[in-house]
Amino acid sequence: MMAIVGVALQVRQANRARKHEFEDIYVQRYWQIMDALSAEDRIALVRGEMPASAQAHSETRSRLWSYLELCEDEADQREAGLITTVTWHQWRRGIHGAATRPPYQSILDGFENELTMLPESERPFMQLRRAATDADAAQYDPRKKKPIRDWFTG
Repeated sequence: MMAIVGVALQVRQANRARKHEFEDIYVQRYWQIMDALSAEDRIALVRGEMPASAQAHSETRSRLWSYLELCEDEADQREAGLITTVTWHQWRRGIHGAATRPPYQSILDGFENELTMLPESERPFMQLRRAATDADAAQYDPRKKKPIRDWFTG
């Protein structure tokens, strides 16, 4: 019996370590995007404003778009079980903010308006749209709760 418990704990630790390595890739992507923004642009984002440079520079708009894609990808990976619950709790506030706060919300809304001809299921940013409209959006989690599986897999 003790051997089974020991093996289960080892498998759990190995799963968690693998997931943390995977999560680090997303953290690196986040900082690549943020480091490419000027200090003025970052300050504007914290204030919930569209950076002035976004109007003049397609590079800034592209970086904001990359951040939205990163948030969507993180939520997709959480749904697939590749992001731990502890990490998700840290990330979901930012993801929820990307779905509901200016200037990201206006970017998403503008994109949504341009793609109304597509069926809803084929439009991009499905996870961000869910996060924005979820009844308890601040607690949004695309991963279906299964306590035993979640404990075992991290």
